[in-house]
Amino acid sequence: MLFELQEAMIAKIGQVPGVATCERYAGQLEESVRGLIKVPAVLLAYGEWRPETDPGTEQVDMALHGSLFVAVRNAKSQEARAQDVDALVEAILPTIRMERFGIDDVEPLQLDRVVPHYVLEKKGVGVREIRFRQSVRIGTSVWDGEGVTPSEIYVGYEPTSADDYDPVT
Repeated sequence: MLFELQEAMIAKIGQVPGVATCERYAGQLEESVRGLIKVPAVLLAYGEWRPETDPGTEQVDMALHGSLFVAVRNAKSQEARAQDVDALVEAILPTIRMERFGIDDVEPLQLDRVVPHYVLEKKGVGVREIRFRQSVRIGTSVWDGEGVTPSEIYVGYEPTSADDYDPVT
């Protein structure tokens, strides 16, 4: 399911005008300096996974904390790079805000913050990190028809006897 979510995110963000590369992050920021990936680029990375409350479905609710690294190249000046990367971030934010990416067991994406990264500034690459959080349900629900679904439910009332139940319709 997480691979499916990543693929859906990459496809959606890749349609944003101005994005030349959109893929999973695996250390490519340095490669953007050497010209090994096309910029402007958006690189998706998941960091921490935190368990959430039990949904009562036998699934595991996890809060995924992730980042989108947005990188642009502009040799003119630091100010020009900042303007270019901020413009691309502004185009991406409404595209991903509250997005489920077409997947049922995913809660809407919650934006956390946008953080500047100055590590590559001297090399002509401007980078912003969009941090987000998204809850996902992992596993199969007992209520989706693949388990035992109750066919009759009875309610008992106190202080009546244990044999005195009313069917719920």
